[in-house]
Amino acid sequence: MEYLNRQDLATYKLKTILPLYLPWVLSCIIRDNPLCSYAIAWLGSFFIFFYSLRGPVPTFTADLPLKMQVMRPMILIQLVFAGLMSVTSIFYFLDHLGFYFLSDIQSKQFRANEQTMQLAYCQRLYLFAHASLIMGMIIALKPRNTPAFIWIQDIKEHLILILLVTISVGYFLSFFAGLNQFSVLLAPVPMFLAGLMISIGLRQHSPKLTSSGICFFCFTIYQAAYSGYKEALFVHLILIAFILYPYYRSIVIGLGVPLLLVFIYFLPIWTNTLRTEAWQAEIPMDKAVTYAFNQMVEDQNQEAVKQNSWEFLTNRFSEIGMFSKYVSHVPKHRPFYNTEIVENALYALVPRVLWPSKPNTEEQSMERVYDAEVLSTSSLASAKTRTVVDGYLSGGIPGILITMICYGIICQSLCNMAERLFGGYEAGCIVVFNGMFQQLWRGNNFEFILNNMVYGCILMLVVFYILRYTELLIPNRTII
Repeated sequence: MEYLNRQDLATYKLKTILPLYLPWVLSCIIRDNPLCSYAIAWLGSFFIFFYSLRGPVPTFTADLPLKMQVMRPMILIQLVFAGLMSVTSIFYFLDHLGFYFLSDIQSKQFRANEQTMQLAYCQRLYLFAHASLIMGMIIALKPRNTPAFIWIQDIKEHLILILLVTISVGYFLSFFAGLNQFSVLLAPVPMFLAGLMISIGLRQHSPKLTSSGICFFCFTIYQAAYSGYKEALFVHLILIAFILYPYYRSIVIGLGVPLLLVFIYFLPIWTNTLRTEAWQAEIPMDKAVTYAFNQMVEDQNQEAVKQNSWEFLTNRFSEIGMFSKYVSHVPKHRPFYNTEIVENALYALVPRVLWPSKPNTEEQSMERVYDAEVLSTSSLASAKTRTVVDGYLSGGIPGILITMICYGIICQSLCNMAERLFGGYEAGCIVVFNGMFQQLWRGNNFEFILNNMVYGCILMLVVFYILRYTELLIPNRTII
């Protein structure tokens, strides 16, 4: 795209933004037909994916070929955030229609009902949120994101040292109550460094870099597999796929898609078994792992594997069922929260060392989950609201609009800052932005996501000034 002046660029962006909302408008027009309305709203997210990745939007970031930008927010955060928000709802909706995987159990007897109308409405809200997210990102996009600082040597010369220092500093900070949240923010960064080491090592034929990256990456996969949480393994898969995609597209697609399907099918029984045996029964982890593996592979357990997978797809992978409960509860049985959730998020920013009696953020955020009867107070599960849900609870459709535009602007602005301060895309976007702000991929409730944004930004600036002081980063004299 030819570089435009500020006024022309703003006009061009506005013209680019308006078509994003066309599928939402169409789905609203036919809202009296819930099946068609849901279908239009669901397919509308695919339109936004295509429009934002193959339409006029990529012209705003023409500093790199599109395939070299895959870990920027417009691609990575959109695919993860909007994909998990909007696209996965199809599993819950198919279950509602009477399907079990691809088996038609009772759809022939299905008749649209009040729940169908509610699900179609929620899907329209998801589509509206998706469009607003991309609107925010477009507002913050810059045609040129030239680094203001560059590395004094090639970045690959520092990766192993930075990896070791990051691990050490994160471990050290974990011992101090007032600094523990910085340790949490640093925790994912070594994994992203290891992924970048693998990518650079393979491309530049560096056995030392490649082997070091693979060893540490495999170690973090091992930790994730034993953690009892599904999300950590999915993050590893997404990370390595997106880092390697620009250079090994066929291999990534050929291996990544089948591996994702395997994860979706087998991980639920694996993690559920680990939690039951190791967490609740308190048997040794090695025995719990053996039992979980047997649960996956033994023939007599295959129906249980299938049922666990379908339960995961419909009620955890897809969150529209929980969203519909919030929409049914607010504002019918409880008025909108207005600024209450935002105020709680601001209170949560105050370090506990400065406010020892500060309310427990986890418990406070779970109150609205119990209030809407998404979970009972006796449940041991944690199902905190997501960003879109908190936006809706705060103010309905206007709340979603404001929330998601701000979310898109902040995500893109943080990425812009990271690339500008840390020498460009690889170090700035891949390692610093995605490492410190990995929570932004999927979103969280206001309390936790605002904490990540604020303290992540502080941590990013602290790291930058340390690197400037040690002169590993120097001003980019080539900026015109």
